[in-house]
Amino acid sequence: MAKYIVARLLRSIVTIFAVISIVFLLLRLMPLSGYFQPGTYEKMNEASRTVRLNQVGVMELDGTMIHPLKQLLNYYKRVFTELDLGISLEIQPKVPVTKIISEKAPYSITLGVISTFITLAIGWVCGLLAARFKDRVFDKFIIVYGALVAAIPAIIIILLLQLGITDLTGWPMIMKSGQIESWFTPIIIIVLASFAGEALWLRRYTVDEINSDYVKLAYAKGLPSNKVFFGHILRNAFTPMAYGLPGSFILTISGSLLVETAFGIPGMGRFFLVGITRHDNNVVQAIVFVYVILGVLSVFLGDMLAALVDPRIRLSPNKTNQRVEAAETGGADIG
Repeated sequence: MAKYIVARLLRSIVTIFAVISIVFLLLRLMPLSGYFQPGTYEKMNEASRTVRLNQVGVMELDGTMIHPLKQLLNYYKRVFTELDLGISLEIQPKVPVTKIISEKAPYSITLGVISTFITLAIGWVCGLLAARFKDRVFDKFIIVYGALVAAIPAIIIILLLQLGITDLTGWPMIMKSGQIESWFTPIIIIVLASFAGEALWLRRYTVDEINSDYVKLAYAKGLPSNKVFFGHILRNAFTPMAYGLPGSFILTISGSLLVETAFGIPGMGRFFLVGITRHDNNVVQAIVFVYVILGVLSVFLGDMLAALVDPRIRLSPNKTNQRVEAAETGGADIG
């Protein structure tokens, strides 16, 4: 297991560096006017352009272009020696991006963690009930509801619920500092838009387990239905769900682009969107850096959690197929 963990860590580190490097270099392929607000590049003189390009690390003050690979090496050097992700050039000029992120992240974490807890609780309960009472009214309702949520564009769902909940409750439509009720509507919207997905996945895995041969054998041996359901079916159905559980919480730090924008929540998601629209490349690079680390970390922890949930999963490099097959088939020894 130790060898597998080390191998996974090394692979994760390589993935992080590869993605960040690719994004960094792709940003350097855009024309120089892309480092400026639309319409301002043409209005600035050569000296002002040079100063701005020097601030983003693209050009020397004497007008010499810096090679993209050298820019990348300089970027990594600042990150690892000074924990410097650069300064904001447009959103909050001359303010370190790390300082801005530390101010934005708590909003996204608060919104995301609370919403995720509620989503998982409701989704898992609904998924188990739908599987237990397959083809009945509640099961059909969850399937139809999940299909509607998946089919309707997210922005429409957010706007309709935002208007509807605000009219019914009188809660603020926009986030207001110090008003706890202004958090209620965005949390409810995230939960309503997300719990059906969790329910349908758990329903699928649970139904697969119910129809499997080892469950039929357990019933044939006369094992109590509750023991079979909770001791075998439920345990094996949750194993594939475990892969995504760490990501459900870790990725909340990155924030929700649409919800944070719709409600004016000053979190990471909205910050990233503003960074793109304002051509603040240092902000975009820093947020991508955070997103990649969180994403890779969530996958790594998902593998570890799945192994803890199901000891049949073999965490060794030469038994990858066994690990995947165990997670997918859910077979168990009940003899």
